[in-house]
Order: sequence, then structure tokens, then C-alpha cells
Amino acid sequence: MRGRSLAAGAFAVFLAATACGGAEGEQASADGTTHDPHGRVGNESDYLRFAMLYDVLTVTDENGAVQPRLAASWEPDGDDLTRWTVTLGEDAVFSDGDPVTADDVLFSLERTLDPGPQAGESTAAETGRPHAVGASARSHRG
Repeated sequence: MRGRSLAAGAFAVFLAATACGGAEGEQASADGTTHDPHGRVGNESDYLRFAMLYDVLTVTDENGAVQPRLAASWEPDGDDLTRWTVTLGEDAVFSDGDPVTADDVLFSLERTLDPGPQAGESTAAETGRPHAVGASARSHRG
């Protein structure tokens, strides 16, 4: 009797799970989550997934201090703190071992400027050095 109840329960879970899927050939909603690191983030699971797939220049620690990740150092280019020079660490590499260059970081920063769902709030400029990127932030406060 207990075996039948377990089998019936498992079958009910199976039916409920298959009922959640869309029709065959149906496309996912445009409002769904994405694997694009500059796209829409739907929930905490997306943040966790992105943290495991992508890396950032810096992070803040539990005390709010900025700590390096891909960046080895960063310094403002002026007194107003809107332009920064970021120097990448020599150990900044992609998952295949290729080095992360300033051009790679610049591409990501410039990509956020393109019109579309990934559009962001930054501007970027080439520095001509393979491991340094100049960037500035802008604010759209009303």
C-alpha cells in the first residue's frame, strides 16, 4: 500500500511538472530571463548564475571596501571622480586561459551603451594600453 502511495505521489509530481511546460515549438517569452550579462536580471537566481559565469573588475567586501577581481588597480583621472583608469591584473583570464585585455573590457563597457535592453549608464574610451581602460560614468538624475 505504501509503495502505491509513493508511486502515485511521484506520478502526480511528474504530471504537475510537465503541465508547467509550454506547447511543443512554443517560444519563450521575451520578458524572461537571459544569459546576457548586460540584460535583464529576473531574480536572485540570475545574480547567482551571473556571478558563477562572469567576473567583474571590482567587488565590495562585507565592510563596503572595494576589492580587486579582474582589476589590479584603479585610480581617478581627475578630481570629480567621473573618469577612472583601471589596470587589469596579469592573472585576468577567460575560462579557456586566454588573457582578458583592455579591449575586452572596453567592448563590454561600450556594449552597455548600445540601444536595447542591455543599455547602461557608462561611457568608455580606449587608452591604447593593453591592460588599462579609461571609463567615465554619467548619471541621468531628473
